[in-house]
Amino acid sequence: MYLLEEELEQIVYRTPKEELRKRGLGIPGRLDIIAIDKIADGHYYITIYELKRGEINQESFWQLIGYIRGVQRWFSHNRPDAHCEIYFALIGASVCTKSKVTFLPYIFENLTIYTYNFDYSGIHFKMLPPHFNTEESFKSKKINNG
Repeated sequence: MYLLEEELEQIVYRTPKEELRKRGLGIPGRLDIIAIDKIADGHYYITIYELKRGEINQESFWQLIGYIRGVQRWFSHNRPDAHCEIYFALIGASVCTKSKVTFLPYIFENLTIYTYNFDYSGIHFKMLPPHFNTEESFKSKKINNG
């Protein structure tokens, strides 16, 4: 069952962090697409969430990159001495394997991809392992040094 993106945002926003954690989605700090935890003076742990109603694809990733850049620019202008650790997550009902978006967490260690399932017992999240797509493009060839 697909939810509207706005419905997914509302569920995640209104559900207590402890309940989300029980259902597979650990969120630090406050959430409104961005979660910020102040670890110490001038040091922030930031997680940016891009929520999709349906399938996560390459466009989802580039939209997330835009949010990341916006957060970086905001901190550089408003808290120039701050040190920010930025993590990011894509959350959707499914993942487009044809777009190779499945390889992104292997390349970007701060990226996590989640799928969600909404059924009679509520919403549940599943974190996908890095590079869970086995269709790699690079094929090794023997190099002849002769």
